[in-house]
Amino acid sequence: MTGICLFLSFLLVLFFVHEHFTVSINSKKRSSGSFFSSMPNKQIILGMFLTTMIIQASNNSIEPIFGRLGDRWGTHWILLGGLIFSILVFIPMAFVQNVWELGGLRLLIGISDAALIPSVQTILAKTSPHRIMGEVFSWNQSFQAVGNVVGPQIGSTVTSFLGYRGVFLSTAFLVLINLFSVFKQTKSFYQ
Repeated sequence: MTGICLFLSFLLVLFFVHEHFTVSINSKKRSSGSFFSSMPNKQIILGMFLTTMIIQASNNSIEPIFGRLGDRWGTHWILLGGLIFSILVFIPMAFVQNVWELGGLRLLIGISDAALIPSVQTILAKTSPHRIMGEVFSWNQSFQAVGNVVGPQIGSTVTSFLGYRGVFLSTAFLVLINLFSVFKQTKSFYQ
């Protein structure tokens, strides 16, 4: 799927993007160190790079807690609980009155994500044949990338028809459909 999207993007660029670029003869090749020295707002940009790293690290820092709970109670129960929790958080997001309420609920979604991502990976590891595990995880990464592309497209489409509140409600509905699907898929394996 990712390959198809990338190939379609390539074709769109190949046939529809026409640049009129001329190389300056007087331009000097710059070293990699000059990237930061020529940057006008380097403190802000470096700060944002570090902020991105800290956001990812903090989102992933509580994943081992849910991993341990998954070992104790069963990974599929943690996955189902994380999906239910995310539905219960997305619904009130549609009715927030200020940015602080939205921020608090987004924090709770981060907790839900910390339960979901390692649970999916653990279930993949438990159910995949060892000889193709690398390929399975590669496909999983591809589907994660597709989600990163499709999510904003769905969100912008829903927003144009139903407004911002509709995004949260439709996301809750999408997760609900996924919850039923995961329950059905894992039910036979874990009985």
